[in-house]
Amino acid sequence: MAQVVGASWKFPTSCPSCEISKRCARRENPFRMGQNRMPQDGVLEAVKRIPGALEIRYDAGELLFQAGAFAAGVYVVEDGLVVRGFYREGNATPAFLAAPGDLVGVEAWMAEPAPRYRGFARSLTPTRVWFVSFQDWAEALACFEFQKLLLDRLARALLNREVLRSLVGEPERALAWLLWHWGEPKSGRLRLPANASLLASLIGCSRNAVGRALEILLQEGAVELESGWVVSFPEALRAYFSEEAVTASLRG
Repeated sequence: MAQVVGASWKFPTSCPSCEISKRCARRENPFRMGQNRMPQDGVLEAVKRIPGALEIRYDAGELLFQAGAFAAGVYVVEDGLVVRGFYREGNATPAFLAAPGDLVGVEAWMAEPAPRYRGFARSLTPTRVWFVSFQDWAEALACFEFQKLLLDRLARALLNREVLRSLVGEPERALAWLLWHWGEPKSGRLRLPANASLLASLIGCSRNAVGRALEILLQEGAVELESGWVVSFPEALRAYFSEEAVTASLRG
């Protein structure tokens, strides 16, 4: 069951670096961290400092929101994995994953005048997120440096999904990329559920193709199967991508 852990109530200070935004210059801003800069660990740490941000925990399999539901705000993943998807002919179809640092539901913020979530979001593993109402989100976007962090994160997410899409003809490389970038860290390794239907939907190939890809990676020692999970050391996966792709992803 979803559990609201607590709210973030920080005392904001003014942000001189945001004078480009008149709105930001007129009001106090929560993002100055003592050096007139945003926190160096990205969108997640900035979001945690928004007054009113809520920390929420979900068990595996719980819905964050349903397709078409009224959109109350934006979620940012801190721990765990969230699967985003859509309904096709009445069937839930996974489309992509959200890992720590990724934003969930931000596209609904652009839907006016009645924002609705486009697709569903469900926790794939036990998950902790930070929730920010759209009102607080709009106020946070008055900060120019927060805008830059947000755009950078969204661009990286788009790039990583495009790389995955480009590898659909090479399922073993696509599976390695999926695991390397979105795998849940556990004891120095990365893991994803060994669910052929889920993995095939995320990659955009058939279940048979995923099965063959998994066999290749197992034979080459890149992955292992453990208690329903595909697991691997990050170093074992790097050989399956060009250095440019790895650098572009900048998995942190």
